[in-house]
Amino acid sequence: MSDVTIPLDPTRLQNLQDLEIPILVPGRLPSDLTRIQTTTERGPQGPAFRVVFHTSPQRWVALQGCSGGVGDVMIGDAAEDFDTEQAGPGRVEFYDPGSQEPVDFRSHWLHPQTEGAFYSLSGQGLTESEVLEVASSLRWL
Repeated sequence: MSDVTIPLDPTRLQNLQDLEIPILVPGRLPSDLTRIQTTTERGPQGPAFRVVFHTSPQRWVALQGCSGGVGDVMIGDAAEDFDTEQAGPGRVEFYDPGSQEPVDFRSHWLHPQTEGAFYSLSGQGLTESEVLEVASSLRWL
């Protein structure tokens, strides 16, 4: 696991900053998650983003943020609490293979400000300890 400087090209970085919501990203990632994809949108619920760090379709972690329209998180087969210095406490659910969830893990929605965006972490192919380290490292871009 290594500290991360998010290597976004200037256009992607500007697209995220133009959303007018704070952007939350991991501060630490497994060193093999070097590819980055970003999406931004301005929908009826407000601005939203998704940043995916991956090495393959079977090993990735994504952070998404949105202004509204969040759904419930399905209870997993196991769960762990985590705490971040900048975004506060959270909880991540872990799903066994064959569950209805299309991911191995998903955090409950973080809502670090009294008003503003909601954030969620999800992914596949990471160990539980990797997930908790990534979750605990979340920070503002």
